[in-house]
Amino acid sequence: MDNTKENTCISFYGKHNISPVRQDISDFNRHLLRREKLFRTLGLPRILFSGKTVLEVGPGGGHNSLAFFEWGASVDFVEPNPKGQEGICELLDEYNIVKEQWNLSRCRIEEYNTEKKYDVIVAEGFIPILYNRSEVISKIVDLVKPGGIIVVTCMDDLSFFFEVLKRTIGHRLLQKKKIDSFEKKVEILCNAFSSHLKSLKSSSRLLEDWVTDIFLTPPIIGKILSIAECVEEFGNKFVLLGTSPSMFTDYSWYKDVDYDLTKINSIQFHEKRHVLMMYDLEESVRTVESNRSLVKYAYEFRNLVGNVEHDLNEKNIKEIVEVLRNISTTTSEIDVRISDAINEGITLLLDEDLDESKILNASKLAIAFGRGQQYVSLVKDVIT
Repeated sequence: MDNTKENTCISFYGKHNISPVRQDISDFNRHLLRREKLFRTLGLPRILFSGKTVLEVGPGGGHNSLAFFEWGASVDFVEPNPKGQEGICELLDEYNIVKEQWNLSRCRIEEYNTEKKYDVIVAEGFIPILYNRSEVISKIVDLVKPGGIIVVTCMDDLSFFFEVLKRTIGHRLLQKKKIDSFEKKVEILCNAFSSHLKSLKSSSRLLEDWVTDIFLTPPIIGKILSIAECVEEFGNKFVLLGTSPSMFTDYSWYKDVDYDLTKINSIQFHEKRHVLMMYDLEESVRTVESNRSLVKYAYEFRNLVGNVEHDLNEKNIKEIVEVLRNISTTTSEIDVRISDAINEGITLLLDEDLDESKILNASKLAIAFGRGQQYVSLVKDVIT
């Protein structure tokens, strides 16, 4: 993790006056259905939000928050990005959300001061990449009521693998074309990768925002936050309520309150972790050792790329390709589509005449997406 004392994404967003986390909510009912399904999977049916206080940390433009108002909650926002702050105010005005239902604090969560305790706290899309993750988690833990619920997102080196690979190919393209303008970079990457995002039939992200957020924000270097690590970092005052995708099976007797569910969940996670590499893989089990080896390669790949993507010369490309070949060999037994997509990515990286059309028509890589972010809900256990 970058040790500079700032959130590099916030600095990047501020520099370019952007908030690239918008959602397509033109079909508003479908948007609400997506959010309802997510929270129901996490163990939070919409009736739970009626009359409740929600703290949303880093809501961007507030698109996802509209569901909470529909379900009868009041929402406090903590958003440090000026463009995001502007978007929240405009959106809530457009949807006629009365001012009594919401409040906006224009700061980072570390700077947020209140005596209020919340029923539900939602923090999507940023905790895994923070340099001061422990500080932010401690702050959130302090703000939730006993018995309250925290919802956060996790990232995994396997779930994020294909986006890192596509990012690497994108930077290779930009360097070959010698593009310096931010706006031109976005345009070229949109032209090259539009077929990739279109292959995700249920995606609600805008192409321009996806390209900006995945390809052009500062690289993620160092440890990120998997589901198992998330549960560990929140500690024994919290119990796991649900995850999306649902990865865990609990066969314990409800009267066995001493049952070590955290330990069993950790084992299940490490046995199933490879499923996160492709968004449509069905459940299967591998040995913990096999998946740890695969994660090690993916971690090595992400950090190598993060350190050299500014200069993808022949030497660096050769080193990257070597790691990718190891991953391709390891994943061929999981699903041949994974290794085929990796091999197509290698071909693009080695192509001296790489252009937008070749990326656009890379059919095996275009459909390769991991499970990106995973959602975790945790209950503050008042008993313990």
